[in-house]
Amino acid sequence: MSESPPSRDAAGEPPGAGGGAGIAGSARETPGIDAAQLIAELKKAKVSDLLVQTCSVIASLGYAKLSEEARDLEQCRLAIEALKALHPLLPEEHARDVRQVLAGLQLAFASAAR
Repeated sequence: MSESPPSRDAAGEPPGAGGGAGIAGSARETPGIDAAQLIAELKKAKVSDLLVQTCSVIASLGYAKLSEEARDLEQCRLAIEALKALHPLLPEEHARDVRQVLAGLQLAFASAAR
């Protein structure tokens, strides 16, 4: 499997190489997005939504670390502990789902650890 070359901007530079302008600089360089739009989107964002998405990513990574080709039980254990820590912070309708995913991941971990 060959690696793809690093991405480059229109000037041929790697992303973020434009003098350390940060998010605002990136917004100016991205067609159709300006700093005001980015700020408006951030103001609309909910931390609870980000936590739900984060739990989803963590659970996916945890399950991926149980596959035979990527087996890493310590990383899966870390995913389990992260989900345990985050689920009490979620709105109840999402916390239930995360608890179910967590239980499934714990069972899969126990099976893989045998």
